[in-house]
Amino acid sequence: MIGYKRSNKTVGIRNYTVIMSAADNVNPLARKISKKIKHSIYIPASYGRGQLGLDHENFLNCMAGLADNPNVFKTILVSMDGNSADWIIQKSKRKKDFFKITFMESEGLKDCVKKALNYEKKISKEMKKIKHVNFSYKNLVIGLECGGSDTTSGLIANPCLGLFVDDLIKKKGSAIFSEPVECLGGEESLLKRIKRKKLKLKLLNTIYKYQNIAKDNKINLTGINPTPDNIRGGLSTIEEKSLGAISKSGSKNIIDIIEFGKKIKKNGLNLLDAPAAAVENLTALSAAGCQIILFTTGGGNPVGNPISPTIKITANKKTYKSFKDLIDIDLSFLIDSLDYKNGSLKIAKKVYSIINNKKTLSEKNKYLESNISRFGPSI
Repeated sequence: MIGYKRSNKTVGIRNYTVIMSAADNVNPLARKISKKIKHSIYIPASYGRGQLGLDHENFLNCMAGLADNPNVFKTILVSMDGNSADWIIQKSKRKKDFFKITFMESEGLKDCVKKALNYEKKISKEMKKIKHVNFSYKNLVIGLECGGSDTTSGLIANPCLGLFVDDLIKKKGSAIFSEPVECLGGEESLLKRIKRKKLKLKLLNTIYKYQNIAKDNKINLTGINPTPDNIRGGLSTIEEKSLGAISKSGSKNIIDIIEFGKKIKKNGLNLLDAPAAAVENLTALSAAGCQIILFTTGGGNPVGNPISPTIKITANKKTYKSFKDLIDIDLSFLIDSLDYKNGSLKIAKKVYSIINNKKTLSEKNKYLESNISRFGPSI
């Protein structure tokens, strides 16, 4: 496999210039700049001003994580004031890869755009000097996501993905599965895959945290499935949904639990603490360092991440026909055979093609979005 080596020794499969807002009040400016710079990726700020404590920390960690993603070459960071940009840069492991534009230190909108275009010229010159490098599975981090789950997700798509993950881990690669709330009811199966007592306790605390959030809002998740599209897909309880969702993580041991907004530290299978909402979860996976995300869907969820190419997988024939221009892999042909090995190989083949610069359908159609989770109010 061939990729792009970064200053922190990670390897990317894409070579993006990111135009990032440091706060929501400069989103229009960053968007305007991105439209002027070909093939750039625009990352808006979710709030970013007036946030307190954990929310502010999560925001800074996530934004720095997105800029540090191996698929990013350089980041032009746009801010209203210098501080909001500096806070993000200080969290980064690649500080030298930032170019900062401060609106309050510029002479208006046109001056900011002019500065960005001058930075883009420098970036283009540096980009031409980049040499492709060979990399192994040890450098590969793949995110795992499921959404709009139905019977075919738990029966076919997720088990096929799980078999692919097992093979990836055998080859010394890494995978990150997330959505701890969708582990509720399947805790025992996960505890068997953890060796350390402290990590077992952390797993339970991470899962039950979301159960407690639901209880605080007068929702009891135990024994029910509160999501209408999952119920329509044949999943009547949270346990049914969880056991199907967990199967996408394969059978290997879980070696670490990553806190929200933080980056992967240990090679192997990791659990990321992040909410289940698709856009927020994809953003957290990308910030954690995933070069690719594999996203299974039963009823259909078309969204992809702008930085981490998102491969959409379904085993529902009706869904594939409806979303044919946004779903990359159709596994519905396995409904009779349940040949998971065949499905795993089809996923592996697609991943290899995406690594080698073939675009996902969400990339081609620019059906991409990012958003950072928020857990409390701003002031």
